[in-house]
Amino acid sequence: MRTRLLMTAFALAVGCTQADRKTRTSDSSQMAAVRACGGDSSLLDGDHAGALRLGMPLDSAMALCPSARDTVTLDEGERVRVLSNSDRGDTLVVRIVSDRIHSIIVRSRRFHTNDSLRAGTPVARLLSIPALTGGAGEGAFYVWSDDKSVCGMSFRLDDRTADAMFRIRHVTRRTLEPFAGAGYVTAILVRGCPPTR
Repeated sequence: MRTRLLMTAFALAVGCTQADRKTRTSDSSQMAAVRACGGDSSLLDGDHAGALRLGMPLDSAMALCPSARDTVTLDEGERVRVLSNSDRGDTLVVRIVSDRIHSIIVRSRRFHTNDSLRAGTPVARLLSIPALTGGAGEGAFYVWSDDKSVCGMSFRLDDRTADAMFRIRHVTRRTLEPFAGAGYVTAILVRGCPPTR
């Protein structure tokens, strides 16, 4: 009995040490991916994701994202030039127009707003945003608000929630409430906050 307890304790200690080592390795790999595209900062707002800013020249973006693929894709039936960087789930898609960053799609949980909104955020967290509305666009369903806390950002909803929202003519906090528990954000579109008047 004592031998079995010692063997179990040893196995747990070794397993924890290996898990800790894997976690440290995984964390350092994820940090390297963020640094490789977006700089050291993981802060997100309506005008930037990390060091990537709307309006930034393509060559500057390429310098920040040396591993990004410069390619053309179809978006809502139109050919669009994008830089795509994906490493271990940290995904950024940078849309390029006239050799400058036009918008950024953030699918990475590493990037977050000051209020900790990020990909994976439950719909319940979005319900506290004033004047929340939504609509179809960019091949998906997004919600947004002109409130200064989220100005310039649109939040892409998961497919199940999006399917229900497509059938609703006017999206409001009330129409989103039934999805507070199961719905979540799959990506954040950084599209630019208009200057205040």
